[in-house]
Formats: sequence, C-alpha cells, structure tokens
Amino acid sequence: MYLSFNLFLTEPHMELLFSAFFVTLSIYTFNKKTDVEEDRINTPERLKISTSSLLIPVAALSYIFSLVLGGIQNPHFVVVLMVPLFSGLLYSTKVGNVRVKDIFFIKNLVIATSCSIIATMPFFYHMNYEYFLFIFTFFFIKLLINTVIFDIRDVEGDRTINIKTVPVKIGVKHTKMFLYSLNTCILGIVLAGIHAGLFGMYYPVLLFSVVYAYCYIHMSDRFSSRFMYDFVVDGEWTYLAILVFLINLI
Repeated sequence: MYLSFNLFLTEPHMELLFSAFFVTLSIYTFNKKTDVEEDRINTPERLKISTSSLLIPVAALSYIFSLVLGGIQNPHFVVVLMVPLFSGLLYSTKVGNVRVKDIFFIKNLVIATSCSIIATMPFFYHMNYEYFLFIFTFFFIKLLINTVIFDIRDVEGDRTINIKTVPVKIGVKHTKMFLYSLNTCILGIVLAGIHAGLFGMYYPVLLFSVVYAYCYIHMSDRFSSRFMYDFVVDGEWTYLAILVFLINLI
C-alpha cells in the first residue's frame, strides 16, 4: 500500500495503510482455520496457530478494525475492503464438493485480483486511469507470481491431497519457465510506464523488483527452509517500501 501511494504520486494516509494491514491479517487468519488439513502436511509447525480458539475472534476484530479505519477515510472504501472477505469465502468454502482453491489456477487469479484491488485503493486519491492501469497490472502479475511460488513450496502436500496447483499439474521446471515469462511481462509494463513518464523517481524500485523476482523464481525450489519463502517472497514488499522511503529522503 505504501508503494502504491507513492506510485500514484499521493501522500500516504496512515488510516488506509493500517486498514490494508488489518484486512490482510484477517483474511490470512481466517484462511488458516479453513486450511487445517493442508497445514497438517505442508506446515505442521503452524498447527498450533491453525487450531487455536483465538483464531476466529482475532480475525473478526481485525476485519472490523480495517473497515472502521477505511470508512474514516472514505465510506466507499468499506465496499472495496469487503472484496477480500467475499473472495476468501469463495476461495475456502465448498460449494457441493468443490472449492475455488481446488480448481486449477483459479485460486491464484482470485488471490491476485482481490489483493491487487486493495493495493491500488490510493487510486481514489489520484483518479488517473492511466496510472491505475499500469499499477494494477504490475501488482496483479507480481502477486500472481507470488501465489504460484508458494504452490511450489507446497507441491508435495498439495499432490498428496490432490489439489491441482500449477506445479502439481505441469511440474516445477515448467512452472518456473511460466513465472519467468510473467516476470518478463512485468518488465515490459515497467519499461512502458517509464517511457510514458508515469513512475517518476520510483522506476529504480520497480526495476529492482523485476530483477529480484528473477532471482527468487530461480531459487524457488531450492530454499533451505519453508521460512525462507516468507522472508524472501512476501518480504519483498517490505524491501520495496524501504527503498521508496529512502528515495523520498533524498
């Protein structure tokens, strides 16, 4: 969100930054509750969290807090902030015997879309559709890559319980080639945005993001521990935010 505010050339609003944080915390926490069986195989060390009685109250309070903070900024944000909730329910809830999570590639699209919608909420402060198109596409493809990276991490467990993720269906090697292609699309988007003069002094951050992604795609099946996926892949947003902050100090 902090990166997004700066790409939209808009002063960050703390209420919306914290709102994005709490809505993400809430959805991931709800998801832990619905993914207990997968966690028994993929992340058994997290079962204490997944089975905790505090999980649902913490998730519910986080979501309420997020809606309040977003509503303080703009009542329309409440509607936007409801998107991850409905996406999360669609993602994890069985309709008949099928969940969106179990449908090949659909779950990756749902996660990337809902997260990108939240990430680009600063658009409401800078109603420029050209900026929105470039920035939303950047976030969408970047988040799509990240969701598939975590499928590589969980490939053995997903194969065991018959979840048809991209690496389960086409193999890790071909999945990495697919991710390289997506990241090259991001490079094209960033270069096009730079040519259009959209990203101002932040284009080095976006170029760093592309190079960094090539590196962790290459290493995605070689990390020494499961924690490294969180630290390297999800941690990228922290590193990008730090780079933006340092550029703003110059």
